[in-house]
Amino acid sequence: MMQTIPPKNQHDYKEKRRFGPVAGISLVAILFALGLIPKLRSHAALVAESHQQATAAPPVEVVTTHMASDDNLSLSGDVQAISATSVQARASGYVAKLYVDIGSHVKAGQVLADIESPDADQQAAQANADTAKSRATVGQSVANVAKSEAGVAQSQSELVRQKAAIKQAQAAVAGAKAKVAQAQAEASGAKAKLSQSKHAVETQNASLAQAVSQYDLAQVTAKRYGALLKDGFVAQQDYDQAAATLKTTAANVQAAQANIHAAQSDVTASEQGVAAANSVVDAARSDEDAAQANVAAAVANYQSLLTNVSASRATVQASQADVAASQAAVSSSEANARRYAVLSSFKRVVAPFDGVITARNVDIGSLVTPGTNITGSSTTPTSGLFGIARTDTLRIFVNLPQTYYQSIKPGSKAKVFIQELPNTPFEGTVQQSSGALNSGSRTLLTEVRLPNPGGVLLPGMYAQVQLPTGSGNATLRAPADVLKVDAQGVRVAVVDSQMRVHFRNVTLGRDFGAEVEIVSGIGPADRLIANPSDDLKDGGKVNVVAGGPAQ
Repeated sequence: MMQTIPPKNQHDYKEKRRFGPVAGISLVAILFALGLIPKLRSHAALVAESHQQATAAPPVEVVTTHMASDDNLSLSGDVQAISATSVQARASGYVAKLYVDIGSHVKAGQVLADIESPDADQQAAQANADTAKSRATVGQSVANVAKSEAGVAQSQSELVRQKAAIKQAQAAVAGAKAKVAQAQAEASGAKAKLSQSKHAVETQNASLAQAVSQYDLAQVTAKRYGALLKDGFVAQQDYDQAAATLKTTAANVQAAQANIHAAQSDVTASEQGVAAANSVVDAARSDEDAAQANVAAAVANYQSLLTNVSASRATVQASQADVAASQAAVSSSEANARRYAVLSSFKRVVAPFDGVITARNVDIGSLVTPGTNITGSSTTPTSGLFGIARTDTLRIFVNLPQTYYQSIKPGSKAKVFIQELPNTPFEGTVQQSSGALNSGSRTLLTEVRLPNPGGVLLPGMYAQVQLPTGSGNATLRAPADVLKVDAQGVRVAVVDSQMRVHFRNVTLGRDFGAEVEIVSGIGPADRLIANPSDDLKDGGKVNVVAGGPAQ
C-alpha cells in the first residue's frame, strides 16, 4: 500500500534532494585535498633531499700509514709433512685384513694390510713348475753332451787303431816288395847260372886255358856275390852257388871232360831254378798287390773314421748349444719365478717410512689393482690404499722477496707462529732454497724445517714465518684495502686538509697479507681512504666519518 507524504515533509524532502549532490561533491573535494597536499609535501621533501645528497660530500673512512722495522721479515706459508705419500697396491686382489686406520702411528716396514691374490699364487706356482721343467731339460741336455763326447772319444780311439792298421799294411807292402826284389834276384841268379851252365857246356871242349879263365871268372864271381850277400841283395844260396862254381871251374881245369857232363846237369838244374824263381816272383808280386789293397782299404776306413769324428764333434757342439739354451731357459724361468715371488710379497702392504696414517680408502673385501703414481704431496690422498705422512719434522715453503735473498741463508733461524697457538712460537731453521728466483714475482722459494716431536703441529696448517733480516731499515706500510687497481695502475685515494680527494699512483713492495709495503708515491703523514669506491672523483670533497692509524 503506497504511503502518502504530508506537505510539510514533502518540502523538507525536496530541500534534501536539492542540497544532497552539492554536499557529496564538497565532501569528495575535501577528501582529495586532504590526500593530495601530503603527497605534494612528501615529493618536495624527496626532491630537496635528493638535491642535498647530490651536492653533499660522500662519507669515507680514513686510515693512516705507519713505519715498520725491517729487522724481521714475516711471510706466510702452509705447514707440510717432511714426507707424505699415497700407499698404492702392487698386487691385484681383495683386501683380506686391515691392521691400521687413520691416526695410527706406524714404523717403516710395518704391515698395513693383507691382499688375497689367487691369481698371483697360481702364477707363482706355474713359474716354479716351469723352472723345474727347465732344470730337467738342462739335465737331459748335459747327458746328451756326455754321450756325444763319449762317441767322439770312441771314434778317436778307433782312428788311432786305424792309423796303426795303415802302418801295418804299409809295412806289409814294404815286406812284399822286398820279397819281390829277392825273388827277382833269385830268378836273375838262376838265369845267370843257366847261362853259365850252357856256356860251360860250350866251352868245356875249349882249351885248358879257357878253363883257367873260367876259374878266374868264377873266382871274381864268388867275390862279387860275397859282397852282395853282405848288403843283402843276394841270398846265401846264390853265394854258395858262386863258390861251388868256382870249385867246379877249378875242377874243370883238372878234368874238363868230366865237367862237360856236369855242365849239362847244371843246365838242366838251372832251367828248373829259373822256373822256380819265376814262380816265387809271381807269388811275391801277388803278395805286394794284396798288401797295397790292404793299405787302400785302411786309408779309406781312416777317412770314414775322420768323418765320424767330425760328425761326433758337431753333435757335441749341438748338444752344448742345447745345454746353453736350456740353461738360459732355466735362468729365464728362475727370473720369472723370482718376479712372481716378489709380486706375491706385494700381497702384504707395508709402510714405506715411519709416520702416521692420514687416510684409509679401502675396506675389507675391497677389490684393489696396482695403482698409478700420485702427483703432489697431499697428506690425505683420495686414491691408493692409505695415505701416510711423516710428521716428526715439518717443513714450510715461503716465497722470499729478492731484496732479502742474500740476508736469509741455509742455517738461519726462523720463528713460526700459528694463529690457533698465539702464545707458542715454534723454532725452525732455513733448510734450503730453490737456487733461482721466480721471474714473475721476483721471489725465491725457500724451505724452513720445523721439528715437531710432540705432534702439536699438523700438516695443512696456515702459519706465519718470521725471518730475521738484520737490516734495521724502516719501511712504510698501509692496509691492503686502500689500494685501487684499475687501468691507470695501482693507486690510493689521499684526503688533504681541505677534505678533498687526490688519487696517487704508488709502487708496491712486499705483500704481508693484511698490509702492503709502499715503496713510493705517498708519505707517512698522508691519510688514505679505505675501500675507495668508483664514485670518488679526483679533487672532489669527502666527509671523513672515521679514521685512525693502520694496524
